[in-house]
Amino acid sequence: MKKIITYLLVLGSLMLPKIQTNIAGTSREPSSNQLEKVIYKENIINISKPDTLTLKEYLQHIRAPKYRLEKESCARYVRKAAETIYRKKYSWGDAWNMMYRNKVVSEIKDSIDIFKLMNTKKMLPGMVMGFKNPHSGNKWKKDDSRKRVKYTHVALYVGVNENFEPEFIHQEGRAIKKSTLRDLQKSEYSPVILLDELNGSK
Repeated sequence: MKKIITYLLVLGSLMLPKIQTNIAGTSREPSSNQLEKVIYKENIINISKPDTLTLKEYLQHIRAPKYRLEKESCARYVRKAAETIYRKKYSWGDAWNMMYRNKVVSEIKDSIDIFKLMNTKKMLPGMVMGFKNPHSGNKWKKDDSRKRVKYTHVALYVGVNENFEPEFIHQEGRAIKKSTLRDLQKSEYSPVILLDELNGSK
């Protein structure tokens, strides 16, 4: 009996390092990249089961209307598209000055802020998102308040796709595009501010 107990103790001591290694392996914290994906998916899950009315608000399936505009006319495109699709009238001006002539719904720090606004129905189709573009030739300009511009590009939020990813229509150069939030972020656009027409949603 003593030999059996001794054998089991020796066997256990040999296996312990492997067990500890496995435990350590499973308890490692995920990388920042993994965390970002998990948080992104969690936010999609949060809005993937809304009530019927919310679903109708989000799943728009909007096609980007085409207009004959000059190159780099993102603000003009957004105004025309918003009026055509949503009957909203945004004030005129350069993209970076729209924040002074329209209602600021919220400032945006990252994509998580966007999902929070969607979940609370504070961000609705027909609102305009301002994006910072590090490659824009306008990033050194000053806005109406004589401050360096906060953002240089605007896009019209038109709901979500089947994967519940936010979608935007916008003009980039001469091209008219429909892009998901991820598409824009892959092109190094960073969301900065959410706008609505002055008489829009409260």
